[in-house]
Amino acid sequence: MATFRVGSLVLCTFGLGGLAGAFAVARTATGPVVPERDGAHELARSLEALAADVDTMRQRVMQLEQRPEGAARLPDRVERREGARDGEAAAPRAAPPPAPADPEGEKRVALAAAMARLEPKFEALLRAGLPAKELAQLLKEAAAAGEDDAAIAALLALVEKDPDDAKARYALAKAYCTRVMRESTPAGYEKWGDLALDAWQKAADLDPHYWEPRFERAEYLTYYPESEGRTPEVIASLEGLVTQQGGSNSNPRYARTYAHLSRMYLRVGNREKALQTLRDGLALFPEDKELSGQLKVLKQE
Repeated sequence: MATFRVGSLVLCTFGLGGLAGAFAVARTATGPVVPERDGAHELARSLEALAADVDTMRQRVMQLEQRPEGAARLPDRVERREGARDGEAAAPRAAPPPAPADPEGEKRVALAAAMARLEPKFEALLRAGLPAKELAQLLKEAAAAGEDDAAIAALLALVEKDPDDAKARYALAKAYCTRVMRESTPAGYEKWGDLALDAWQKAADLDPHYWEPRFERAEYLTYYPESEGRTPEVIASLEGLVTQQGGSNSNPRYARTYAHLSRMYLRVGNREKALQTLRDGLALFPEDKELSGQLKVLKQE
């Protein structure tokens, strides 16, 4: 039947190409469809009227697509990039910005890792009696790796474990002294130098017979200018070390006590004491070049 044929044609074209396709088929059909009754005739007229409406809509859509940039757009359920046409892929969303770097956090992590690695090494040296060469080598390696702060942190942890361990305090002073060498400002020297002096003093307080921290603290202070007012303290410390050494030459470093004390006597204008101190030192260490050199210069003055 004609009515059935027209209805089937409309449904197929709607399914394949939408409303516009239906009217295109209706208009391009070869020859008019001859209705068999008035209902078919009415349907044909309705299709013709609807086709005219579609033409009007198509013209309106074309006008909107040609609108200037910034004009209002037709609603669209799919968000597309500006200027995209039907069938084009939507613009990819921008990737979220990377998380901001946290250099301080990274430093803390690196410090903790280095500290965890160094602490058992220092602890092993303490159990072995803190041999000087091994301690110096470990501190040198840590400094070369930029881990001198981690070395200090590791030794502070060991001091916290046993506050009465004089050798742990001494090792901490050596670590502070190593840290001083990396400073380039007076404030940096003062900060780490004061910490080293304090650690040396605490080690000596815990063990008054512990020669190394007493000597190194006094030696460090010999390089303070006279304006700092530390010279009397240094002289007293060095005189006490000479007494503690008891005229022994068993330790080559004992010669440095005489050399430093002679210089301090000269600083306060006591030339005779300076000369006698050098002679006493050379009597114990006749091959010591520093003592002989100082005595030669002093005799020429």
